Amino acid sequence: MAAQLDNYAGTEHMLLAPSARWAAITPGAGDLAEIPKAIQNTGAAGTVTCTGSDGTSAILYAGQGQVLAVRPRKITAVGAGVTIVALY
Repeated sequence: MAAQLDNYAGTEHMLLAPSARWAAITPGAGDLAEIPKAIQNTGAAGTVTCTGSDGTSAILYAGQGQVLAVRPRKITAVGAGVTIVALY
């Protein structure tokens, strides 16, 4: 198997750069181990209740497939059918 080419391996990883890693988030599991650069709803449209770094909570609407430009400290709840993935 040939080596995989990555033309961007040496570029700086910035907030607006494409995500190189992702992980499913389990709502209500407490503070996230790592604050993501954004989150994506990969399930049905619905609500996401998240808490920011200042401790303020908000209920956000997330359409199916939508990326939310938020950096939550934790996800406390999601609506029925909503599945959240953290983007790093």
